[in-house]
Order: sequence, then structure tokens, then C-alpha cells
Amino acid sequence: MAAAKPGATSAELARSFNAAVAHHSSGRLDEARALYEGLLSQLPNHPDLLDLYGTLRHQLGDHAVAAEYVGKAVARRPAAPAAWNHLGSIRRALGQADRAVGAFRRSALITPAAAEPWINIGIVSNDRGDPERTVRAGRRALSVQPALTEVRVQVGAALFALGRAAEALGALLPVRHVAPLRADLALHLSAVQAAVGDHASALAAARRGIAANPAVHELYPRLIGARDPESDTEAFVRWARFATCLRPREARLWVNRAAELYRAARFAEAYRHAMRASVLEPADRAALQNLVSAAYSLRRFEHGRRVAQWCLTAHPDAADVRFALAEIELVIGDLGQAWALYEARIGRADAMPRIGLPPPWEGPGSEDGPLLVAAEQGVGDEVVFLSCLPDLLEAVSVPVVVEVDRRLVPIMARSFPGVRVVARQYPAGAPGRRVLDYRDLVEREGLRRVAFAGSLPRYFRRDRSRPSDRAGYLVPDPALVADWRDRLAGKRPATTVGLVWKSARMNRFRAHFHAGILDWAPILAVPGCAFVSLMPGDVDAEIALARDRLGVAIERPEGLDPWNGIDSLMALMASLDVVVAARTATCAFAGAIGVPTIRVAPSYYRITDDRDLFFANVTPVLHRLAEFDAKAAAEAAARLLSERTNQP
Repeated sequence: MAAAKPGATSAELARSFNAAVAHHSSGRLDEARALYEGLLSQLPNHPDLLDLYGTLRHQLGDHAVAAEYVGKAVARRPAAPAAWNHLGSIRRALGQADRAVGAFRRSALITPAAAEPWINIGIVSNDRGDPERTVRAGRRALSVQPALTEVRVQVGAALFALGRAAEALGALLPVRHVAPLRADLALHLSAVQAAVGDHASALAAARRGIAANPAVHELYPRLIGARDPESDTEAFVRWARFATCLRPREARLWVNRAAELYRAARFAEAYRHAMRASVLEPADRAALQNLVSAAYSLRRFEHGRRVAQWCLTAHPDAADVRFALAEIELVIGDLGQAWALYEARIGRADAMPRIGLPPPWEGPGSEDGPLLVAAEQGVGDEVVFLSCLPDLLEAVSVPVVVEVDRRLVPIMARSFPGVRVVARQYPAGAPGRRVLDYRDLVEREGLRRVAFAGSLPRYFRRDRSRPSDRAGYLVPDPALVADWRDRLAGKRPATTVGLVWKSARMNRFRAHFHAGILDWAPILAVPGCAFVSLMPGDVDAEIALARDRLGVAIERPEGLDPWNGIDSLMALMASLDVVVAARTATCAFAGAIGVPTIRVAPSYYRITDDRDLFFANVTPVLHRLAEFDAKAAAEAAARLLSERTNQP
């Protein structure tokens, strides 16, 4: 239909108007525009025409023109809620967030029972990164129309952004049954479920989203983010690879792929993909961090150092990168500098939150009252770091309270009768024990300063050329030691050798630094030895393998629980002649009680070339710069063990 001509009758104008609206509704915008402009030449002040024409110009991207015409429409008819909504959308497109919210509010005032204005206010608030207002607006919209799926998803995401994960889950879960195929729902729901520790449901949500929306690349990082830390890596490597195929120029997808390959101990591939991510985004923190970690594991220490230093110039607050640089410097650099960098571990993203700590201790002379030595990291790390406790007690004259893993309390209290020893300060009933609360302890003991256990080497182990001459510092239970000696009496005069050949929590990453029992054949072939397993968990199959394939008997002491019964484990080790151990907590326990120990691993960052930095009784078999080789390590350990058995 042609545009209405000057002098057209009311009927002709009506037909032209209806035709314009029909074109507009059908998406024929050019035809609608011509008719609207013809009508406006004759009816320049008609509110509906002004609103419709302005809305069309908005759809065409002419937002400034659209604002002019819709602005005229609401000026002519201020009580038109639809026009105010249109004006709000146009102002949003122009980047006028506050004025957009104002227009939507005018619409809401005119029609209080309408959901649309509140939906739009929620959208603008979300655009502005204002989750609190997003939640309020979304709830107003839902009070009018409870079935608004889009709004429920938006509210759930905003609640999660506010740290209210339980409320977010309550908002999102009902949507799962209504719109299970929505990609945004899968994204948010998997994030929330992972945050509350429900990794299985988080993975399921991400998988459903990918099945329904395989081309939505944002879902793949969410799948990886939802993973259980102990889950198998290979499947996630494949997912990460698929994501990079979808978006090969998306740096964060290459970051994810590098991270998964690193978890799978495929360090060369991880290094290559981290390099690609850093090429795409040269200052990306995660990409550079992955590159440093991969370089460290490939023993490309100098490159890792340079990358870490560059990253810290762009991101000086990157605690994870600073910690990674500390590990490199502990291998190749000055220990004083290395331990200073090592303090960054306290600010890492995965560090456990601590409540109510006193100010930090800053070395001998900074204490002004009772001092807390706070536990940190794993139980093996605690034992290593607390080897500096005798040095600390000599350097300070104030009361000292030592926090340790509950399993270490008996032996620590026995070894330091003048020191108050307490178990880790988990709040009673704390779910998942995700926080340490010191408020009661600090008040009760009058604590004035805190020194983290991992900070003690900064002051007492600064010189690699002067490792500790202390052969252990913990005192096993004498009664338990005597009991174990009696039980092992039948093994004499053979040399009794405790064995720990792998971590109790093996995965692909740890397997790179550990060996199987058959790899220890040179050790098991040393004559004159009676072998005793110190391994936690079920290792009967490996013990049977050593018997059947190598003809060597390895005894599993009855009643020993190496994981929960650390006091008994240390007493057993004290009754042995030698301990041969991989890089595990048990190796640290052996060092801490003074039993001669052969460490079947590179010396790494806490060890000198041929002596342990912390324990004089521990002998590493590989240089700290050497790559782990199971065959070479076992042969070196066998030679050391042979020397010990030949001693009178």
C-alpha cells in the first residue's frame, strides 16, 4: 500500500496506519518506515505514531532519533505505559542507564500490576553490575508473574553474585524442571552447585546444557569449573579441547585446556597451550600462571622465572604467581629471597579463611606477648616446617602456643612439654571445615602475635649451604616403640626397612612423581633386609605382586593405621633401622623422629643437593635440579641401602 497522500480521508489514513503496523509486526521495517513517515507528515503530533515510528528507528539502530520521537510521544500522552517502556529500552541502548530506569519506573507507576517494567529494570541493573537492585526488581516482577523463567534465572545469578549461594540455588532449581534446555540456566546452576560443594549435580547441569547447546562455548569452562578436584582428568581434557575447536581465538579456553593437561601431568602439552593463551592475551593472569607452573614441572626454571616476573609487573597482587615464583627460587635462587616470596601462599585463592588472628610476627624481637604458631597446608608440611620450632623457642622468651593437625597433638605435646599444643581451630559443627576460627583461643591464651608454621624457615633456614644438623625433633611414645620392637624382634638380625613407594592419594599428576612397587625392584633386591610396609590404604595387590614377580615378602603390620594413627606410625618407624620413602608425608614423619631415611625423589625446593635442609637424617637420592626418573631413583636408593646394610 502506498503512503497516505496529503488531504487523505480519515478512512485512508486508518488503512495506511493498519498497513504500517502489519508491516512492522511482520518485520518488513523499510515498508513500515515509509508508511509511518507519510502518516507523520499529516499527523505530526499523534502519540501512537510517534511511539511506533520511534520504536522502529530503535530497531534499525537509530537510537538518538528514536529517543526524540518516543520522547515526544510520552510528552503528548504521559499516561502511556508502553511508550515509557519503549523509551527506557532506547535510553538503555544509548548507555543512559539511570534515565532508562527512570522511564521504566514511570511505566510501573502507571500499571502497578504489570511485570514488564520490573523485568526491564532488572535487565538494566544487571547490565550495570548491580546484583542487589537486580534481585529486588526481579522479585517485583515475579510477584506479578511467578512463571517468568528468564527472570528466575537472572535473580538466581544475581543472588550468587552476592554470595548468597543457598538462595540462588532455591531460585534456579525450579527452573530446571520448566526449562531444562536453557544454556544460561546450565551456566548459573552448575556454578552455584559447585560453590555449595555438590560437584556431581554441578557436572550434571553443565552436561545437560552442553547436550542441548553444544555450540555454546561458555558451557565448557563451566563444566571444567564444576569438576570435583579428585575427578578423573582425561574426560575434561577432551571437553577443553572441544571448546578450543569451537572458539580457537578465545584465550580463556586455551587457559582451561592447559590447566587440564597440567592436572593430567601432560606438562609439555600444557606448556604449549599456555603459551598459545598468552600469545592471544599477553597480560592474562591465568595464562601466565599456567605457563609458570608448566615451565616449573618441565624444569625450565629460568623461563618460568622470567614469565612470573613479567606477570607480577602486570598483576602485582597475583599471590598464586608469587607463590609459583617462590617455588622456582627455592630450587635455583637465594633462599632468603625465596622464603620472602613464599609468604604469598597466605593470600592464595585456595587458602583457608582464618578469623580472629592477632597481628603477624615479623621475626625474633617483634613478639610483645604470647605467640601463636598457626598450622597450615598438609600434615606433612606441618611436620617439616615445625622442625624450626626448637629454633623459635631459643629465639623468643614469650609463651608459645602451637596449632597442629589433631593427629599430631599427642606427639607434639610429648616432644615439647613446655609448649601449649592445640588442634586446628575448626569451629564446632562447621560444614566442610572451610574456615579456622581463632577468636576463643586468642582471648583465652592472651595471644599477641601469630607466626604461620610455613613462615618459620624464612628466619631459621635461609642458607642452603648450612642445612640443619638436627636429626629429628619429635619424641615417639616409648611404650609404643618398645611394643613395635618386640613385634619385629623376629626380623633381626636383618636390617628392618620401612617402605613408602607412593602417595596414598594417587592421581595422574602425582603418578608423575611416584613409582609402582615393581619400579622398586633394585631396592627390594638388596640382601639382608626385612621389608615392612608403611603405606596407608589397601596395597595388598602390590604386596602380592612383589611376592609373585620379585620373590620378596613385604610385611603389613597388623593393626597399623598410617593415616589416622600417626603416633603409632612414628613409633613403628622409630623401631626400624631405615625408612625408604617417596615424596610423601610419611617421609617427613621419618625425618622428624630421626630415623635414617632415604628419600626416593628429587630434593626439590626444600632440600639441598645431598642433605635435607630440615633433617640431617634424610638423604635425597636425586639432585634438586634433576627430573624424576623412577629407575634412576630406585637404583640410587638401592646403593644407599646397601651401604647401610653393610655397616657393622
